[in-house]
Amino acid sequence: MRKIQSLTTRLVVYLFFAQLVAAFIPWLIVAYIASITDRYDKLDTTLEHYTLHRIHDLIVESFALAPDGSVLLTPSDELKRRLEKGKGFGYAALSARSGEMTPGSSQELYSTLTAAKETDARELRFHTADGANAGKWGVVTLVQTRRGPYYVAASGFEFEWLDVLSFIVTDRTFETVVFLVGWICSCSIVFLGLHSALGSLRSAAAAAERIDLDTMRQGIGATDAPTEIRPIIAAVNGALTRLDASVTRMRRFTASAAHELRTPLAVMCARLENEAPSPLKNDLLRDASRLHATVEQLLISARLSESQVTVDQEVDLTDTLCQIVADHSPLARLSSREIAFECDGCAVIVRGNQRAIESVVANLIGNALRSEPVGGTVFVRLCPDSSVAVIDHGEGVAPCDRTTIFEPFWRKSEATPGTGLGLAIAQELTEKLRGRIWVEETPGGGATFMLWLPSIRRTEGRDRSSRSPLDVMASSPPKTAIASRVSHMDETGGRD
Repeated sequence: MRKIQSLTTRLVVYLFFAQLVAAFIPWLIVAYIASITDRYDKLDTTLEHYTLHRIHDLIVESFALAPDGSVLLTPSDELKRRLEKGKGFGYAALSARSGEMTPGSSQELYSTLTAAKETDARELRFHTADGANAGKWGVVTLVQTRRGPYYVAASGFEFEWLDVLSFIVTDRTFETVVFLVGWICSCSIVFLGLHSALGSLRSAAAAAERIDLDTMRQGIGATDAPTEIRPIIAAVNGALTRLDASVTRMRRFTASAAHELRTPLAVMCARLENEAPSPLKNDLLRDASRLHATVEQLLISARLSESQVTVDQEVDLTDTLCQIVADHSPLARLSSREIAFECDGCAVIVRGNQRAIESVVANLIGNALRSEPVGGTVFVRLCPDSSVAVIDHGEGVAPCDRTTIFEPFWRKSEATPGTGLGLAIAQELTEKLRGRIWVEETPGGGATFMLWLPSIRRTEGRDRSSRSPLDVMASSPPKTAIASRVSHMDETGGRD
């Protein structure tokens, strides 16, 4: 049997069984204790009190009409069984109106019935002095029947355990109804109380769901939490504090390492530029370019995580894309490929960080140039909805890999060049910019990487369509970091 998962439901079920036991089991326990007392102390009235109610019901059920319209006692099957089982068991009935004994009654009880009628008693307890019931106790009760009021007497009956159940069900109907109403009310109150009391736990769970690597230091509030739960929340907050300290140390180490690597990489690229042309020089320049791009991504990611730079800058996405495409144009030409920038000429202003956007787009363009077949063209398109599409016509990305391609160290195969960190860092940067990045299939074959950033506005007044990447490259020479990428690329594609 599956255990109930809800704490509220579990407690309410336990309460139901507890009240059920409290309402009915005590009758059985008292009856058992009475049976022990009866066995040793001969106090038979305790147990047989339960039986008395059942016997009176059986006597009333045995009332029948004679052909002349008079009432007589015709024992039912259950009453016959009791007569056969109990030696000295006698019963009788007397009309409270006429004072006549009902045929079928035990004559030994006549005097007792008439005494009850003369004293106008509603209940009379007695002991028989002679006859088959000598020494037995009995009770005379005034009962309202369908035939009118009758005095019903019984003595010498014996206790049976089923009489306890009958006593609870038939003779305690009102008490049973009261119990059920009280049970429903108490369970409802407990349910509502627990639901309200556990509301603080739901609030704590909601706060925990909002925690990520950037908000661990906030912890989970325990102001309204129950006292029993506060140690758990305190322990979780302590663990989050330790994790936040560890993450902070790792981020600082990453930022420091990336910062320290920039200068040696720049020096290495400068020295390689002075070397004589050779295939080895091209390979080294290409690898240095990838390392530089990864270092730049790591550095800006670490600074964003530490809130050292803002993500609320207003960035002209049109100018930024035009500049990046211009920086990559020499690289594309030297690798026997082309790169083109498409937009509708409007200035698109987005909210983000200039360097982070440049780092993400540069990574996507670098991957596209490596994947584009020789002689092909990579398109960088600024869409009307302020999203950026980087389109190549290479092998593309299989549908099953379009999610895992953004995982750290993912590569199509061991033979694929690169570290497998570029797209993972690009996705992390995009999330910090409150944007989205995903990959689609290029019509006709290839991969289209989509980048969406929250837009602020579009400016229709300025015409950007006449400003090509070549114009930008002529007016603003590539930066040293980008210039280091200008080298021959091998024809084996790969995404980093």
